[in-house]
Amino acid sequence: KPHLALTPAGLALHKNLLEIQLLENNIRTEIQDISGGIRGDLKLGINSSRAQNMLPDIFSDYHRQFPHVTCSIYSDDTDALSRLLAKGNLDLFIGVNGTTNQEFHAIPITNDRVFLIISKGLIRKLGLDLSEKEIYYRKNGVPAGVLGKLPVVQNYSISTLNQMIETYADFHGIRLNPILRVSNYSTQLGLCSLQQAAAFFPSFMIPDVLRYNAASAPEESLCIFSLEGLTETLRINCIYRKNAYLPFYMTRFIELFREHSCRYQQQVSDALPELYSQGLI
Repeated sequence: KPHLALTPAGLALHKNLLEIQLLENNIRTEIQDISGGIRGDLKLGINSSRAQNMLPDIFSDYHRQFPHVTCSIYSDDTDALSRLLAKGNLDLFIGVNGTTNQEFHAIPITNDRVFLIISKGLIRKLGLDLSEKEIYYRKNGVPAGVLGKLPVVQNYSISTLNQMIETYADFHGIRLNPILRVSNYSTQLGLCSLQQAAAFFPSFMIPDVLRYNAASAPEESLCIFSLEGLTETLRINCIYRKNAYLPFYMTRFIELFREHSCRYQQQVSDALPELYSQGLI
C-alpha cells in the first residue's frame, strides 16, 4: 500500500487547527464557568492498574461533588497517553516521570518506590537465601544478584518502571529472566501468587499485596522487598497542555487524586515501618 503523509504545509495547518479547537473549547468552558455551571466532560488518561485500584474511591468522592460531570477514562502507558493529549483527545492524564514535551505542564502528585514481590513458595523452590525473619524487608534491600536467579513478569519494554529496573540490572551486570510481559499489575499479582514468577511493583500496589496476604495462609503469602541501592522513585504527575483552561471540576479532580495518592502512601508506610525507618521508602 502507498504510504500517505501530510506535507509540511499540511502539518502546520493541522497543528493550527488543533490550537483553534483548543481555544474554542477553552472559551466554551470559561463561559460555562462564568454562568455558574459545574457540568461538563472530563477525559482522563491513566494506567489500567492505577485506575482499577484508585479510581473507584476517588470517583465516589468526585461524583458526590460534581454529579453533572461525565468522566471518560482512557487506559494506556505514559507514552501513548502523551500522544493522545497532544492530539486533543484527553484533558489530562496521570503520567510517570513527567514529560519532555514543552507544550505540556506537569503537576506533581506523589512518588512511588519500586519493590520486588515474590512468594514464599518460590523462595523455597529456588533455594534463595532470604530467611523468614526478612519477609517484608531486608536491611539495605535484597542484593541485586538475586534478580538474576528469578523468573520475572515485567511490564512492556516502554514502561517507565520497566526501564528503571532494566537500567538497575544493567548497572549491576545482571541479565533478567522475563517469562511474561504484561502491563497489568493484577495479572502480575496472580502469577506471583501461583509461585510462577517474581514481579516489580510500585508502592501504590502494595495495599493489594497486603490484602492478598491477609486472605492467604502464611506459607502462601507474598514477600515485599526493597532492592539494594535502588533509591530512584517513579514521579507521578498530572499532565495537561500548558495553554489549556482547566475548569474548577478538573482542578478539583487533581486535588482529590493527590489526596487519595497520599493516603495510599500512608497505608504503605504504616504496613512497612522498617523500610520507612531505614529511609528506603
